Formats: sequence, structure tokens, C-alpha cells
Amino acid sequence: MDFALNEEQLELQEMVRDFVEKEITPYAAEMDRNNQSMPGLLEKAADMGLLNVIVPEEYGGPGLDSVTVAVIYEELGKGCAGVATSMAANSLASYPILIAGTEEQKQAHCDLLNDGKLAAFALTEPGAGSDAGGVATSAVTRKPELILLMVLKRLLLMVELQILILYLLIPANPVVSVV
Repeated sequence: MDFALNEEQLELQEMVRDFVEKEITPYAAEMDRNNQSMPGLLEKAADMGLLNVIVPEEYGGPGLDSVTVAVIYEELGKGCAGVATSMAANSLASYPILIAGTEEQKQAHCDLLNDGKLAAFALTEPGAGSDAGGVATSAVTRKPELILLMVLKRLLLMVELQILILYLLIPANPVVSVV
């Protein structure tokens, strides 16, 4: 098996490396100190297509393979782990929808990512850590149009979100919609 990067991957790696050297590395310490990304940074990343890297081609994305996505996040992480994690959260929050969402949910979610919006997922809880099977956050259906959430999540965010994927326990036969 050949693990060498192909020409397209090498070009993308160089493009991301240049972006990191100009837009992330010089400001990494300041972003860490202020617990905030630099104004305009995520918009620049979106313009370069770095916020929708796992969106399949059929939903308007680049349809990148896992190795290429890893190359992108590796380069971003060289500049600032916090920025790389914030950008990678778009992918992590997208997998549940891409794997199990309806076609309508997939298209709506991918459209937001393709427009440069940010997503995150809420999994970690006190007592459960990141064990999805151990979450205590739950939902109870009160009416078909109302679901009451009992939230035990702690959210630490450096960015403004447009999408939040919430991991929770739901009763049998719930009425749930993704907004």
C-alpha cells in the first residue's frame, strides 16, 4: 500500500500551510490568551473551503477522502490546536447527520456548511465524559410540537455557532425534528 500523498493532496497541503503561516500562527498566542479567534479568520477559512471538507459532492461539497481531510487538520493544528479543533468540529457534528439523517436534513445541514456556517456537537457531560452511551441529557415529549430537554451539557466555545448537534436519550417513538 502506498501512503504517499498524491499531487492534489500535496497542493492542498501547501495551500493550507500558507494560510496557517499567514493567518493563524502569528496570532495563535493571542487567540489562546483571549479564548477567541481573530476577527474574520473563520470567514477566510470558509472562503478557502476549509469548513465543509467532509461534505460529499452530491451535497455541493468537495467530497474529500479521509486522508486529505487529515492532511488539512494536521496543517491547521500546526498553527493553533484551538482553531484546528473548531474547524474539525464541523466534521464531527456532521457525521451523525450524514450517516443517519434524512435527505432533507443532509441537504439542509450541508447547505449551511457550504455557506461557511459553523457546527458543533454536545456530547461531553459530567459523569459520562465523552461516552455516548453514558449521557444523562434526555428529552421528554410533552406535545407533538414540544420536546422538553433536560440538559447536563457543558459547552466551551470559541466561536459563534449556527448548528449544534445535541447527543441525548429520547423516549420510544418520540416526535423530534431538527431545526
